Amino acid sequence: MKHLVLLCSLLAGTSFAQLPIRPNPPRAYNDYSAQQLLSPEAAQNIEKELVNFEKSTSNAIVVVVVDDLQGMAIEDFADKLGELWGVGDEKNDNGIVFLIKPFGEGRREATLRIGRGLEAVIPDVTCRDILDYEFIPNMKKNHPEQAINASLRVLKALSIKEYNHKDYHKEHELGWMGLLLIVGVILLIIFVTVRSGVHGTTLGGGGGYWGGGWGGGHSRGGSSGGFGGFGGGSFGGGGASGSW
Repeated sequence: MKHLVLLCSLLAGTSFAQLPIRPNPPRAYNDYSAQQLLSPEAAQNIEKELVNFEKSTSNAIVVVVVDDLQGMAIEDFADKLGELWGVGDEKNDNGIVFLIKPFGEGRREATLRIGRGLEAVIPDVTCRDILDYEFIPNMKKNHPEQAINASLRVLKALSIKEYNHKDYHKEHELGWMGLLLIVGVILLIIFVTVRSGVHGTTLGGGGGYWGGGWGGGHSRGGSSGGFGGFGGGSFGGGGASGSW
């Protein structure tokens, strides 16, 4: 069935030649960007972490960094890449593609694509939360290693049901409610102060803005040589994207 889907995509005009080929030897962290997002040491640490995670759980997470989406939407690029590489195993469809485009023309963006077998434990809204709370704030601060590691910690915990996605959402929802409560108290104090005739207090703030050749790819620092996460997994469009 999966081979039929790939064939239909080809017949519909999808060019898989536009995508980087599956790395050989297999790697979990693959950086095809000209600038290289992480240091060799940081990239190697992530590689080892994801290799060990796949060996112990069979869930496969790949991180891919690119400069060019070849004219595709980032979601399409990542879904097709996951299918082409077969991220996850064929029986459980337990793969995750974490695609990052931090450089190159156009906006800086990232997407999480979730294999069919993990969509129930990592739904779309949770993918959006991970990007909003873990990844994008760190990328805005120019801390890509922290951005990736924080995101991976949540993805791993959710994928093995160590952490429930509803709890994760509530945790951050309560965080925003607390922030709104603090702002409300501050505004109330200002209002009372002004009504009392004491002037000179100002409230200021700032806002944020949201906004062809692949080579061999790099793991920066070498591969541990043990990633086995390309087992024929498939993707059904689950996930979320964000930009900064």
